[in-house]
Amino acid sequence: MPLELTAPIFEIGPKNYLPRKELLELAAAVATVAAACDVSVIITPPILDLETVKAREPELWVFAQGMDLAGPGPSTGALIPEALAQVGADGVLLNHPERAISDDDVAAGIGRARGCGLLSMVWAEDENQARKLASYGPDIPGSRGCGRHSLHKRHSARQRRVGHRP
Repeated sequence: MPLELTAPIFEIGPKNYLPRKELLELAAAVATVAAACDVSVIITPPILDLETVKAREPELWVFAQGMDLAGPGPSTGALIPEALAQVGADGVLLNHPERAISDDDVAAGIGRARGCGLLSMVWAEDENQARKLASYGPDIPGSRGCGRHSLHKRHSARQRRVGHRP
């Protein structure tokens, strides 16, 4: 039976604060609580820990903290969605306050992510930008935090079932 990402959705963003051992302990604890409470949890580990977190806690939704729009080929150092999908990422955060991108890049990023089988979670600066970015069709239209805004209430029906995986 496929695992479905359903509301309510909790996002745990450890950023780059935790060494790997502590991050894996956190992921294990989050997975235990998510299962006990029957809630969907997205965790956004540092990119070098993404594959390990996914392998150890496959029931968690593991999203990259960001990605680049470059494609396969001459894109040295770029974090491309094809590579994220290959290491088991379920999705990607786009336009996080600490990694803001242009609205046009958000639209392109949603398309690139979707084309690689990744879900997208998009942050917005304010309610006007949130409306605009929501029109691009992200799977999860952001969350509150760091002064950012979302359209969670307006998209609650869509968020009930935004994704699944085998």
